[in-house]
Amino acid sequence: MWDKFTKKSIFSIVVGIVGAFILLYGVSFGLLAFLAGRAYSATNYNSAETQYRVIILLNPWAKTAYARLGFIELRKNNDVVAALQHNTPLTRISTFYKSALYSERAIELGLQKAWVYQNAAFAYDNLYVRISRDVSPSSTKEKTEKTKEFYKAKAISYYGKALKLVPDKGALLNNLGSIYYQEKDYERAIPYLKKAAELDKSDGRLRALLGFTYMELGNPTLAIQYLNETIALNYKNYFSPSLVHAWKGRAHLALKEYDRAIDELNKALDLESSRLPFAYFWRASSYFAKQQMPEARHDLESYLRLAPGSFYADDAKTMLKSIK
Repeated sequence: MWDKFTKKSIFSIVVGIVGAFILLYGVSFGLLAFLAGRAYSATNYNSAETQYRVIILLNPWAKTAYARLGFIELRKNNDVVAALQHNTPLTRISTFYKSALYSERAIELGLQKAWVYQNAAFAYDNLYVRISRDVSPSSTKEKTEKTKEFYKAKAISYYGKALKLVPDKGALLNNLGSIYYQEKDYERAIPYLKKAAELDKSDGRLRALLGFTYMELGNPTLAIQYLNETIALNYKNYFSPSLVHAWKGRAHLALKEYDRAIDELNKALDLESSRLPFAYFWRASSYFAKQQMPEARHDLESYLRLAPGSFYADDAKTMLKSIK
């Protein structure tokens, strides 16, 4: 009798302890998730990051925690304060890589939402862009190209999945168009960039990239149209007004409007001369066409001094010989 009572008591105690542990775990997990969500909503990302990491330790299938950690890693590269702490090439790549992994883990666990696809796409897009700049010297060119192709394919895939859910998201359309632009697939870039520009008529960046793309396609008239729109918007969201004027000058040069070309290229070089060597070559070409040889010689020499082995170097040397 006593043995039966003892066994029942022990069993009841064990069940009670287990039940209490489960209840405590559930309450603690719920409270931690609440605090992490509140910190995340308040953009207190350092606190949120710590709490989400603990949540994942407690529950490795916490898909929202993975997704939000993916976003927080992206923020480390966008936030001004965090950028000071994450400013080395390898660290930048590391944060984007971690963002991609966290976002993909959330997707694998079933959180297939537009913002999660977008985070994964942004992460892989940045890895694709930066790998060519930040790759270590020990990597071979073949390995680098394979890595870039992998990142590019991932970015395009996730942008596509996100756009199926939010087809009118301008940032996604612009970024996808930008990838095709960087790949020199200008015909494929145009539809995405045009739709993005139609959705946001106040963003100069979209119009600038359209202008560059049409210039690459040999349509300087449309290029000027979109670059003018960028200037009219006071270059909103665009980082380099000098580049806009330089490309507009190039477009006028293609149309043989040499005075207009020189005017735009003057504006570009007044703003940022040392970082725009090609603007010297385009202005030199305009002066050369107008038979203003002293000015052409000066600009050709400036171009070769700033960029001696670049794209137009052979043409610049040939023009200089013909002047001398």
